Amino acid sequence: MCMVPFDFDSQQVEAATTTQYVNAKGDIYLRDAANSKAKKLAVIKNHSAISVISSSKGWSYVQFGKQNGYVHTSALSKKNPKENQV
Repeated sequence: MCMVPFDFDSQQVEAATTTQYVNAKGDIYLRDAANSKAKKLAVIKNHSAISVISSSKGWSYVQFGKQNGYVHTSALSKKNPKENQV
């Protein structure tokens, strides 16, 4: 897959993203492609907030800190799991 970089206005990108939370059995990996065998870019701690840019075919393209990459969509939730903890 060939990717062409675009110069987006940061306000446009923020408007297109949604905040979701990691809600998995444990920490998950940020990967450089939408594939379970793709290179691991970072570890995202369970319950962390991330910005979801897009989702397709079970994978979400996200921004975590200053890095962009892919995570399993099934590991994400729109509800903050920390809100339910006492």
